[in-house]
Amino acid sequence: MRLKRDAKMRLKRDAKMRLKRDAKMRLKRDAKMRLKRDAKMRLKRDAKMRLKRDAKMRLKRDAKMRLKREAKDRV
Repeated sequence: MRLKRDAKMRLKRDAKMRLKRDAKMRLKRDAKMRLKRDAKMRLKRDAKMRLKRDAKMRLKRDAKMRLKREAKDRV
């Protein structure tokens, strides 16, 4: 009888431990996924910002060139 009870207790304890371990693993995995997603988002945002900046620079350069050309034409 005692052996049976001990075995039952052991099973219960093992099940609890397994649940705890699984929960920890799930938390770890979720954190990793969140990090990955955040990194992807950051990359996307940076790429967008770079495109915007490049477009602005291009516009500025084109405007300068146009002014130069118009100045030449006037002379």
